[in-house]
Amino acid sequence: MYDSTVDSLRSIIKNQIMEFKPDFIGYKTVHKFRAKNRAGNYSLSSIEYVFDKKMKEILSQETISDDDDEELTIKDIIRIFKENDTDTVENE
Repeated sequence: MYDSTVDSLRSIIKNQIMEFKPDFIGYKTVHKFRAKNRAGNYSLSSIEYVFDKKMKEILSQETISDDDDEELTIKDIIRIFKENDTDTVENE
């Protein structure tokens, strides 16, 4: 049952990756800065901004934490999927 579910999901994800057509929405930049925290110590912080095509409006902003290194990003998941898919094809 597990294998059939994995195969089904693998097929769905592979189709979505192949059919994906990126749409340019703007620019992304990361702003890194050092500032005192509440304890009076300096800390390094990063904020990622996404701007519209004309650089007039911030579409999103996200604080990037150094503690997030252990979390998988969507890029990591796609890379892992592609590596595993290649291994499967080569082994057949």
